[in-house]
Amino acid sequence: RVSLGREEESRLELSVDELNLAIAVYAPLSELKKTFRIRELREDGTLVADISFPMNGKPRKTKDQEPGWVTSDGRFLNGSLITRPELGQGEIVLRIDKIEVPEKTVVDPFRQQMSPYRITERYLADPVLGPLMKKLTAVKISAGKMTFERLPGVVPPETITKAQVDAGSSRLFNGMGIVACVFLGLVGILLLIGLRAKARRARME
Repeated sequence: RVSLGREEESRLELSVDELNLAIAVYAPLSELKKTFRIRELREDGTLVADISFPMNGKPRKTKDQEPGWVTSDGRFLNGSLITRPELGQGEIVLRIDKIEVPEKTVVDPFRQQMSPYRITERYLADPVLGPLMKKLTAVKISAGKMTFERLPGVVPPETITKAQVDAGSSRLFNGMGIVACVFLGLVGILLLIGLRAKARRARME
């Protein structure tokens, strides 16, 4: 961290264990501890991570003591991401090549909705990590290490455009949120119609 903060050419190399240790002990990264763990840094430049991401569950009718008409039980996306770390708009993002879930097939449109994964978006405002990320000129994987480089005078390649970065942040969650709201609304309307019809039949009897 200190080296990358200087103005001269600097480089930081981290192994899988060192990256996971940083996630485990560095307070700003604590949100990743239960959802993201790096398993492997491959020679082809990909990062393999085991994930457990919370997702919207299947809508259902509320039970006793639950508020409202319709709710859903939380679910998790448990599996692995095969990704490529890249720089985009002053942050490190992961371009997702593949999502693997045991005994399941993840369709490509879903992968496209999640990529690029803005894993460091929340740290842009961090007083330490934010400025460091903006100084990076390269991030790459080789020989089992992830290397973060800063070369003075070098403009980092924007392999991810601002539009892609913004889309990666909102597309999946907004899309899923809209679908979930519409679905929940339809189910709620159907339940309400059913209950009113049942009440009318009861009055007629």
